[in-house]
Parts: sequence; structure tokens; C-alpha cells
Amino acid sequence: MIMGWAKFLPVCYQLSWLITLPVCIQTWSWHTLWVIPLIGVWHWISFSLTGHMIISHGNQSRWIPDSVMYMLYFCNSYIPPAIWASHHIQHHKHPDTPRDPQSKDYQGLKPLLAYYRPEHLDLRTLVKHRKNKISEFFNTYYFLIVTTLIISALILPTAWVLLLWLVPGSMSLCVATFSAWYTHTDYQPRERFPTWANLLFVGESQYHARHHTDWNHCEPMTDMMLKP
Repeated sequence: MIMGWAKFLPVCYQLSWLITLPVCIQTWSWHTLWVIPLIGVWHWISFSLTGHMIISHGNQSRWIPDSVMYMLYFCNSYIPPAIWASHHIQHHKHPDTPRDPQSKDYQGLKPLLAYYRPEHLDLRTLVKHRKNKISEFFNTYYFLIVTTLIISALILPTAWVLLLWLVPGSMSLCVATFSAWYTHTDYQPRERFPTWANLLFVGESQYHARHHTDWNHCEPMTDMMLKP
């Protein structure tokens, strides 16, 4: 059941900025400028730091509890952490091959829609996340949490929900999926990036190729890093 929703909800949420962004533009004033830097902030906190390093690679946040970081990630993705991590680890195990779910050479534009298929998930990572209490919480109460977020978006003050959460949050997911899609070309990780990509991806660009090399050397350690 979760697998089915995981295919559907990210696409809807990712496209929500098509509705919310024009509303912001229509009521443009000085405070709407916060939307622009917040896109980068949400992307870095929710996806670069939490989705990538904490959820996928088993690192731990040093100053903020992991439960808070997981919730910040989920508020901007609606994707169960186990599925996100299993998708990304499969990318590391089979980079730039037909089994790589993030390869633009083989998957085309599908990675941009955060579209998940069971055959593209790493089962070993799924099993590990079942042992992680925080990750399993988002699996067990998936529909309840999603419903709570939707109701919150409807009852909270519209302007601030749009400016601080819905627009920058959904666009940060667009940046995250575009980052995963863009950082490989010609069947290998990019070695160099233009300035705009380094700024937009906030840490997911010039370090990407080195990150792949480092992960290959320390992959056996990830079993111990993902604590239950």
C-alpha cells in the first residue's frame, strides 16, 4: 500500500508549486522574497543533510535529534524514509546502469518525478530501515502523518503556509530530484559543475564524484551506522 502511495504523492506535491507559486507572485511584496532563499534552506536541511547523509547513508545529526530531522524531510517529500534510502543506495550499487533508478541516461525524465518502482529498490536497505525505530514510525503511521500535514496546510494561515512551507518545500523537492538527475552524465558522475549548479545544489555538486568513490570504500560500514 505504501509503495503505491509513494509513486503518487511525490508527483502531486512536486507539482503543487504550479498552483502556489502564482499565488505568491500575485501578492508579491517584500516578505515573499523569503521564498527564494528558503528553497535552498529546505533543500539543504531536508534532502542534502537528512535525506542523503542521515537517512540514506546512516550518519547522525550532531545537534538536532534525528526524529526532528526525519520530520523536516518528510514534510517536504511525503516519501517514506525507507523507500527514499533504498532508492538512493541502489543508485550507488549500480550507478549509470539500467538498474540505476536515478540515471537520466537509462531512466529519462522519470527521476525528476520522484517515481518509485519496487524493482528499483534495494531490499537490504529496506530491511535495515525496518529495524530503525524512527524510520519505521513513518512507515507504520504513513497515512496518518500525511493526513495531518494536509489538514495543517488547510487550517493554518494561508499566506505563511505558502511562503514558509508549501512553495519553498515543494520546490526544494524539485531541486533535490533535479540534483540527483543532473549530477551524472555520459554514464559517469560529473567531475565539474557550473557555478549556478554549485549554488543551487548546495553541497550535492562538486563533491558528488568523490562521494561515490568514498562510499565504495566504506560501504560495509553502513550496516553499523544505521542504528536501530
